[in-house]
Amino acid sequence: MVSAIDKSVRDFSNKAIIKDGKITVEQRCGGEKVGTYTFPLEEWERTYKDYNPNWAHKKLIEEKAGMEPAEESGGPCQWDRIIDSQIYAIKKAYKLL
Repeated sequence: MVSAIDKSVRDFSNKAIIKDGKITVEQRCGGEKVGTYTFPLEEWERTYKDYNPNWAHKKLIEEKAGMEPAEESGGPCQWDRIIDSQIYAIKKAYKLL
């Protein structure tokens, strides 16, 4: 098991845990857990084969996170930053494998 945390969005940290072939992302706002989702590691690895892996990462996480821009306070810009933070956390954890 490996894990990494990204705190690039103030008061909204994201932790990625890779264990048993699965990636779990825990979302925290102000120290409280506000969401969690899990998906197979092979889906993440498949994005590296795309002609634009960074775009593939973003689309995968948007789908898995199940968030809509309007749901997040701060609107679409804040939502993009949260998605990017989740991607950074996963990349940090993936490097530790």
